[in-house]
Amino acid sequence: ARMMPALFEQIKNEGLEQGLEQGERKALAKVAENLIREGMDIAKVCKMTELSREQVEKLRNGVLKY
Repeated sequence: ARMMPALFEQIKNEGLEQGLEQGERKALAKVAENLIREGMDIAKVCKMTELSREQVEKLRNGVLKY
């Protein structure tokens, strides 16, 4: 009977972590889009946001939405 509250707590914590990670990805994508709009080259955008070159190029092309 005591396992259920612990299981629910674990599931809640995992959901919170996933939500935070998704929010972080969205924020990084927004920063990358802004840097691209300001004319920063892709290599620098990748370095500053830690997004892959592929992700940054897709953002530049308006394909990738988080």
